[in-house]
Amino acid sequence: MTPDRQNSCGSQGFCRDDYVDEDRQQRAATVLRDVRYLIEAHFELTGRAGPDDSVGKHLDIFNRRARKGQCFHAPCLGVREFPAHFELLENDSPAPPPENGVEPDKDLGWMLHDIDFSDGMTPRFFRAHMRNGVIEVPPWQAAEVKT
Repeated sequence: MTPDRQNSCGSQGFCRDDYVDEDRQQRAATVLRDVRYLIEAHFELTGRAGPDDSVGKHLDIFNRRARKGQCFHAPCLGVREFPAHFELLENDSPAPPPENGVEPDKDLGWMLHDIDFSDGMTPRFFRAHMRNGVIEVPPWQAAEVKT
C-alpha cells in the first residue's frame, strides 16, 4: 500500500490558476499499487425491459464491447483519479494465478464497499483480508458489510 496526496478545489472538481491559493484542498489516501482484479459480475433485467430485450441480447452486447475495451463510462477504482484498465476473461479461460511475492495473508483494515444512495449516501464498509493475493469482496447484503 502506498500513501497518495492529491490537490483539488473545494468548489470545483479541478483547480484553476486563480483558485489555487484560495480554494485548495489536499486529499490523502492509502492505495494499493500494481493491483490486478478478477471481477465476477451478473446483471438482471428490470421492469423497464422491453419485449425485444433478453438476458442473452444484453450479455452479447456486454461481451462484444468488453472484448474491444469499450465502456459507457471509464471504469475506475473508487475515484476517477484511479482509472481501471480491463480485459474480458472468456468463460473457457482459466483465472490468472496470483502474482509471485504476494504476502500470503494480510489484514488490510476497513475498505469502502459502496455508497448507499437510497439511504442518504451512507458509506458501507467491509473488513478486507488478502489471502494468497486474493481479496474476496462480500455481497451488498452480507452481514460483514457495515455502515
